[in-house]
Amino acid sequence: MALASFVRPKLFLSVLLGIQAFALAGPHQGQAKDFSIVDFRPSIFVEQPVAPFFYSIGGKIRFGSTLTDSGPVLFDTKGGELAGVFVSPDQSKAAIVSKGALYIADTNKPAMAVLKDIDNYVGTAHSVGETFYKYPTIQWDDQSHFIYIVRDKKQAQVFKQGGTTDSMLVRLDVGKPADPLEVVRDFRSTRYFLVGQNTVCFDDAIGNGNLAWKCSTEGRSKLAKTIVSGAVLLEDGNSISGEPFISYNPNIYESEIWLTHNGFSLLTTPTGHTGLFSKQRPDKAIFVVKGRYNNKGHYFDGILQQNCIVLPGGRYALLDIWLGNFQGQLLVDGITGQYHELPHNTRAYRNLNSSNYPNVIVGLRPLDFPEFTPTSALRRSVQTFPGGKP
Repeated sequence: MALASFVRPKLFLSVLLGIQAFALAGPHQGQAKDFSIVDFRPSIFVEQPVAPFFYSIGGKIRFGSTLTDSGPVLFDTKGGELAGVFVSPDQSKAAIVSKGALYIADTNKPAMAVLKDIDNYVGTAHSVGETFYKYPTIQWDDQSHFIYIVRDKKQAQVFKQGGTTDSMLVRLDVGKPADPLEVVRDFRSTRYFLVGQNTVCFDDAIGNGNLAWKCSTEGRSKLAKTIVSGAVLLEDGNSISGEPFISYNPNIYESEIWLTHNGFSLLTTPTGHTGLFSKQRPDKAIFVVKGRYNNKGHYFDGILQQNCIVLPGGRYALLDIWLGNFQGQLLVDGITGQYHELPHNTRAYRNLNSSNYPNVIVGLRPLDFPEFTPTSALRRSVQTFPGGKP
């Protein structure tokens, strides 16, 4: 799922059962010896991804090929919240949300503030009647020229996420961001995708209590019927040329999507050991975790379901880990099997979108969400590891 904080009930249940959420089992429930990386032996090496990328360490955002706390800083939160980093499809720019503002960072110059009054879906930091922009709705166009975001006014209903008659989708030209262009008025959706350079498709109430998908071009909205190869067909018989385009925004699937897409997997044996494997090392684990079960019977292997990502080229995986003998981030080399500790609070940011990721589902039924699904199961149960028991 990409642009909303919702998950279908069936999917939500299956995800909850499969992610071994940290809240269900943590290191405080056992000693390091039985909830740990077995024979923990970090190495010293310098990663060599195929391209540079955006990353942050302790709230300072940089662009480079190695995860180090040196080099030019593009943006510094200075202890403030880093609410989101949205990388452009061409990987050359990033929209940064921090301290109630939206910044645009380029690869070679400091970030520039382009919008104020940035908030979450319901405008938590704003008073009733104030205008604000909903940062979780940020979306880049496929050419990395524009940023779309929803503008609204704060309502008295604290949990009202769908928007009001004041809600509007606007577009910022990153080359001239001072004047946001109004794209769709009365935009009460949190789910939308782009088609071509001028069309936005979104779900909307149609007056009978139901939802339907509409597509808006130059301010005129029409009911959408179905998606075919190369076009969206409309109810009035016309069509809009182009493929749906949407970028992935981090959510509950994040680690599973990135790791499986690049051939990493977690195999768990009945003895409570979990091995991390890569497609380059299918018969030998990079490391082995001694996991544990909590009092509800949920198994936890310490690899968190969010914040894990794979660097350009697919060789190196950044893992966010919470275990008895290691809590923080590790960088693993899928070819050599080496791994090393990263500075505290290290994050990497990349763009994954419907053009470069195969498992994207875009439908036009009323309850369809644009979804990014894992290419395979990250975690599988096995009797023994391919290379034998740990």
